Amino acid sequence: MTTCKTCGKEMAKSAKVCPSCGAKTNRFTKPWFIAIVALIIIGAIASGGKSKSVIQLQWLIRQILIIQKLKILLLKVLLQ
Repeated sequence: MTTCKTCGKEMAKSAKVCPSCGAKTNRFTKPWFIAIVALIIIGAIASGGKSKSVIQLQWLIRQILIIQKLKILLLKVLLQ
């Protein structure tokens, strides 16, 4: 048995809602859910935070910006 966080009445641990007030129980505090979230966070930290594809995409965006700046400079030179 456990107590409802909303009304304080006793209810079964397996109950999804409180029989007294109808409040939903927090089902995401189960140990397996916390373990999965922890593994995802550890995996993200261990991989350096950025995948190779994200780094390649950032490089590509920088190259596109450089090309656009060069086009603008070239147009300025040609129009003078």
